[in-house]
Order: sequence, then structure tokens, then C-alpha cells
Amino acid sequence: PGVPESDALRLADAALRGASAVTAEQRTAFRPIAAGMVDAYSKRAVMALSAGVGLVFLVLCANAMNLMLTRLGSRQREFGVCSALGASRLRLLRETIAETMLIGLAAAAAGLGLATWLVGVATTYLPPALLSRTLTPVAISWRAILATSLLALLAVAIAGLAPAWLATKIDAADSLRGTARGGTDARSHRRLAR
Repeated sequence: PGVPESDALRLADAALRGASAVTAEQRTAFRPIAAGMVDAYSKRAVMALSAGVGLVFLVLCANAMNLMLTRLGSRQREFGVCSALGASRLRLLRETIAETMLIGLAAAAAGLGLATWLVGVATTYLPPALLSRTLTPVAISWRAILATSLLALLAVAIAGLAPAWLATKIDAADSLRGTARGGTDARSHRRLAR
């Protein structure tokens, strides 16, 4: 540590010359440890895994959106009362988005807690030889926390904004009279759920 790269290369070349069976054209060079492990197949495999993770993420967002749509749809009468008492659509929208954000924050905190626990289990029970051969330490980095926090915000935006917008688009008189056709959802709710 702290040795300039040129000095380290000179020392490595001297050590190489001292080894047996070295030809004159052999030289030392520095490169990342992972450079020899990233071939075309590995790159394609990582891209395929990333695409799979992205699709699972979108499916989870769709499921969460349907749950939020059902939950907020069942509160139409409550929103009608609030609207009849003078609450603006923007105020109702802010309330529903705040609730969705709290749910998303709780889910992200639960995920971070689970990840921390799993890293602790891995470092406790996996053999040290296996852990020392990995290219990155088995730990939770702040970059990973930041990335998952941004993804959680994206998931909340995807899963919460559209149901909140539809749930607050109400006619106060109809919701108070109870003329919302039986127990069926509105056509826009069904279209979004599909």
C-alpha cells in the first residue's frame, strides 16, 4: 500500500526475472482481479439475470398496485364524505400518497433488516475459505442501500400513484348515496387492474 504503480511494476518485473523459465518478452502488468473472470458468457448471464430481476420487480409492482387499488377502492365512501366536507382532490391525493409512502418505507426497512440478518447468517455459517475467495466482501454497502432505496421509491411511485389518482377521482354525491353499482369496481379500476 502507498507504493506508486511504476515502482510496484519495477519490483514485480524484478521478481519475475528471478523466477525460473521466464522468457525475455514476458512482463508484469496490473489489472483488476475480476478482469479474467468477465468473459462474454458471464456478461450475457449477468444481463439475463438483470432482466429477470427487472421483470420480477415489475410483477411485484403490479401486484402491489392491485392491492392498493382494491384497498383505496373500498374507501370510496370515506373519500366521498371528505370531499363533501370540503377536502380538495389534491388533499385526498396527498393523504393517499403519504399512506402509500409509509407502506413502502416499512417494506424497504423490512427488506433491509432481512438483508442484514442474511448477511450475518452467511458470514457466520459459510466457510472462511469460501468467503475469502469472493471478489467482494459479504457485507451490505451504502451504495446498495441507496440503490434499493431509490428502487423502493420507484416501486411506490409505480404502485401507488395510479391507484391514488383513480381513488380520489370521485363524485361525492354518488358515493354518499351509495349508488356505486353494487360491489363491482368502476370500469377505470378494472382497466388498471388488468
